[in-house]
Amino acid sequence: YTRSFLGVPYNSLFVSTKISEAEEMLKEIGNATGETPAVQLLGFGESGTDIGRLAGGKLPKAFGSAKDVKNLSDYCKKNGVSLYWDFDVVQYSKSSSGVSVTFDSAITTNGRRTTMYKYYLASGTRDNSSKGWNNSGSFTMLKRSGIDKKINSLTKQLDKYGMDGISLNTLSRIAYSDHNSQKYYSKGQMANQVSSIFNGLEKSGYRTAASAANDYAAASAGRIFDVPLSSSKYDCYDVDIPFYGIVFKGYVPLATAPLMTSEYDVNTRILQAAEVGYGL
Repeated sequence: YTRSFLGVPYNSLFVSTKISEAEEMLKEIGNATGETPAVQLLGFGESGTDIGRLAGGKLPKAFGSAKDVKNLSDYCKKNGVSLYWDFDVVQYSKSSSGVSVTFDSAITTNGRRTTMYKYYLASGTRDNSSKGWNNSGSFTMLKRSGIDKKINSLTKQLDKYGMDGISLNTLSRIAYSDHNSQKYYSKGQMANQVSSIFNGLEKSGYRTAASAANDYAAASAGRIFDVPLSSSKYDCYDVDIPFYGIVFKGYVPLATAPLMTSEYDVNTRILQAAEVGYGL
């Protein structure tokens, strides 16, 4: 959020949940339910929940120390909790970690950097709260040939913290072209590249998770979060058939999107989840 010093505005990271607090939450959930949950760490990067530095950058001190992360990882391993730290390895707004927005961006058909924009979910209109392609209102896509290299660097970061669970939400649900190379035209090789990344991580001993994943990622990931319970409603049909869940149920563990952010009645969502067999 924006703060001011002597009349000069600057951005400051507002931390709603620290690493140590996440551990306490898991203990409370376990004590209350007697179950061991699967957990994603979302937004624990240098820019918080906003798109910022690729692969999360470094862990800001405001979230906690490396020791706090190690303690959380040790607690989860000891108690059978599946823990996944989410990394964005395809979209970013600032140069960092050996990646430059000038030299390492995907290229469009007209030779420009591939620039994407944020939109308000309710209205579908563009978020113009910030100006300039490298601010929070927009971001660039990493060149396709650089994704595998970034995956290697983030596994080193996980090893440092003693974690073995990786979540790749954006990689699992975004398919895009890159005219740096002909083989990446028209989203070429996207399925093969993503499947290879997930399969390679699993073979290397890492547990993987995805979010609302495209079919090629869903077939390769070890767990899927944010599985849709209904269609986008941009259609002419009267009834939703949970085809996604029908296909992948029993093949990979599935969980719904957070119930508290659903636009539908919570009880209805719980019944829909039970109908298909999703976790909450």
